[in-house]
Amino acid sequence: MDCPCPECTELEQRLRGRDWRSLDSALAESLEQDLPLMGARTFRALLPAFLLAALDPECDVDEFLGYALEPSDFNTPRFEGLDRSQGAAVLGFLQLDLAECEAANPAYADGPRRAILEYWHRFGPDPLDGDQGP
Repeated sequence: MDCPCPECTELEQRLRGRDWRSLDSALAESLEQDLPLMGARTFRALLPAFLLAALDPECDVDEFLGYALEPSDFNTPRFEGLDRSQGAAVLGFLQLDLAECEAANPAYADGPRRAILEYWHRFGPDPLDGDQGP
């Protein structure tokens, strides 16, 4: 974490030595509200765990993760450093989230739709170069 406050120090201690494979759904759920506190390296390193947790029907990871994937002056620099396959995984997750939101309550579809259109679409297939995806 880039901040010396007690909350960030505690979070840093909880995450020290962990990678996405050591963050189960329950821990990801308990840490979701801390996503905005994570520096870029930590965010990118743990993002797969949060995406997987959000796919777990027993886990309530979605609100802060959704905000964390929307492009903004704060979030977009944290996306830099993701390779094409990682970006494609986030795009696939957001497409699934968008479809679920549109089916359940279209009012909630604005976030994933905006995230896809404003940033994550770049990780999809590019019809101009014949690329059919990552």
